[in-house]
Amino acid sequence: MSKIFILYSRFYCFKERRYEIGGIETYIRNLCDVFNSVDIEPHVVFASDQAIDTTIEGVALHSIKGGMNTPTKVLVQKALEHGDSKADIFIFGTSSLIREHPFKRSIAIQHGIYWDTTDYKGRELTGTKALLARVAQGKRQLGFHSLVSRMVCVDLNYVNWMRALSVANRLPYTYIPNFVDTSTPVPERPHDGRVRVVFARRFEPIRGCGLLMDVMPRVLAEHPEVELAVAGEGSMEAGLHERFDDNPRVTFTRYDADESVAFHGHFDIALVPSVASEGTSLSLLEAMAAGCAVVATDVGGMSNIVLSGHNGLLVRPEAGDLYRAVVALMRDAALRERLTRNARQTAEDSFSRDRWARSWANVLGELA
Repeated sequence: MSKIFILYSRFYCFKERRYEIGGIETYIRNLCDVFNSVDIEPHVVFASDQAIDTTIEGVALHSIKGGMNTPTKVLVQKALEHGDSKADIFIFGTSSLIREHPFKRSIAIQHGIYWDTTDYKGRELTGTKALLARVAQGKRQLGFHSLVSRMVCVDLNYVNWMRALSVANRLPYTYIPNFVDTSTPVPERPHDGRVRVVFARRFEPIRGCGLLMDVMPRVLAEHPEVELAVAGEGSMEAGLHERFDDNPRVTFTRYDADESVAFHGHFDIALVPSVASEGTSLSLLEAMAAGCAVVATDVGGMSNIVLSGHNGLLVRPEAGDLYRAVVALMRDAALRERLTRNARQTAEDSFSRDRWARSWANVLGELA
């Protein structure tokens, strides 16, 4: 049986015996299922709290002790201990990890433009420095194409950027948007006069935590029928608690990645207010599949998913725009129902897991 090696900075926490939470981690888990279904043995190489070689749920795990900043070359060396650079396929779990490597057949997954922030290597940049940093990172990204056999892109935002800046006639890429499992039944919402809003994201600045803290206290103060659930973990968790802990209509919770659609099914409105570094958001697709009316920002690949006014509301990543969209949905149950119905149909027709799996099988066939 042939093998595929997927490299990523993290994947499984052995101490807590659980998969790491995150969109890319969920993506890799589902990708391993696809590989198993076509008789290709999946191996994931990553950094973790322990150095272990084992197999869990049909996936070979090869971890080295380290953190998020573990050098790619260390992960490559670990993969070479178990793989054949000429016979096996090698996948960078995200394009930012791409470095020189000896594998004959290789793929990188481009999860969306990630250099549209003002943060560069932990420093906040402004003005000309911020512009130059973005140009440098963008140029570096274009150079990555020459180091892999194929770039799989999850959104057209990146593809169009690449076409605009590349002087090459053709860079090797395949567009495969993200997916959602649409087989989960959508529950019936209670008709009790309450409007339940959810923010289920990583608690990081780029995921719109600042916008949430700016907008939702006002919404909660003005509309006693609103309840807010905040689900996730991350660096801004303490700030979110400080902002919302005094409000009895705000709850903090967590859920397993496999339960995301079912979890979202308990809410009327889902907020996906990313401010940067976004592809075709899994959180957005999961909320749509669950029958939520979604408010998303026009960042990254989310405009490939939401047609504003048809299957959700698309707004600028600004507090005023987000506030007005949330209030409009709260006040108009008919609008929520229409957006919800069309969102579910969009998820089923264009972003199903089966369609995504077939696209990946085609890529593997082309590299065979």
